[in-house]
Amino acid sequence: EAELARVIVRELRAAGYETIHAADGLAALERFAQDGPDLVILDVMLPNRSGYDILNDLRNAQETRSGSGKATML
Repeated sequence: EAELARVIVRELRAAGYETIHAADGLAALERFAQDGPDLVILDVMLPNRSGYDILNDLRNAQETRSGSGKATML
C-alpha cells in the first residue's frame, strides 16, 4: 500500500536512516542490485513480483555476494 510505504519512509528518515523506496517488485530488485542496502522491508502484495518472490531472489543474490543484508516482510 502506497500510504503505508510513505509512512515507513517518513518515520525511518525522521529517525536518521537513509531510505530508498521502490514502488514495485522489478524496481526493488534493480535498486537492490545497485545500492546493496543493509535492510529490505517488503510488502507481500507488490506489482510485477510478489514480496515472496523478491525475498527469494534477494536471498539467492546474497549467497553470491559478500555482506549480511537483512530482509523482512510486512
